[in-house]
Amino acid sequence: MNSSAFNDFDYQDDDAFETYKEDQIDYLERHEDDFEIPFSKYQIYQFMDEIEESNLFLMKLLEEEDQYQESHKDNTLFEIKQTKLKLQDAFEQIKLKERQIQEGKDKQQSYEKTKIYLQQSQGDSFYGIMDTQKFAKLVLLLRDMHLRLHNYEFEPDSNESKHQLIESNTIRPQLLLKQVENKLMYLSEAYDHVSSLADKSSALKRQMNEKLRLNDIEKRHKKQEDIKQREKQDRQIRYEKNIERMKQSEKNKLNKDVKTQKARSKKPIKIKYLRQVEPTQEEIDYQKYVENI
Repeated sequence: MNSSAFNDFDYQDDDAFETYKEDQIDYLERHEDDFEIPFSKYQIYQFMDEIEESNLFLMKLLEEEDQYQESHKDNTLFEIKQTKLKLQDAFEQIKLKERQIQEGKDKQQSYEKTKIYLQQSQGDSFYGIMDTQKFAKLVLLLRDMHLRLHNYEFEPDSNESKHQLIESNTIRPQLLLKQVENKLMYLSEAYDHVSSLADKSSALKRQMNEKLRLNDIEKRHKKQEDIKQREKQDRQIRYEKNIERMKQSEKNKLNKDVKTQKARSKKPIKIKYLRQVEPTQEEIDYQKYVENI
């Protein structure tokens, strides 16, 4: 196909051409869904509602955490672990939403590039203004975008006339360009809203981290106080036991002394008599001759 082909084509019946053109536009409007980009405005709002629900869930967790701290000062370790697990699940949900936002941002950048290229080529998209090579390049680009975004490929019927091919290659790209611009406008608004929600989520995340840090500090302080209190109680118990043991020892000793005194007072008095011993013959002789007794 070359540029002269457009000029060589002779329209013999203008009314028939206008009728065909209106039928073609009506056909495109009836089949507009075939050209829809699979990222509807409803899906965007639904996605934003999910993020708002996630933020409300986080705010509810913070409110429940405050109420729990007021009503349960002496939390058990198991309950604290359960709360941390819930917060961890919430963080994972936030990360998932952030990845989805990033994916939407990447898609938006791709659409922006396509929009810029189409806007640059829009001025040359009518009959005979651009050369054959540039026109064919634009058509291939639009068809490739259809294949990637819609899994749809435009194939003219085998009986389609030269007139129909010209109309299809001019009307459909313009309609597709308009649809892409509308979708990009919706995506831009959605991205601004999602970015605002992401900032709020980051603030909530920082607030939750601060509360967790304060909870850990309070927990360590309480644990240290409990240890000191138990040590003090242990010392007091040991002191009382030692005092009791000393008292019992003194009591036992006193009872023993009393029993000893009573036992001594009950013993009979034994009178010892001196046994007179007869002196031996040697002693008698000694007294007689030496001592002169």
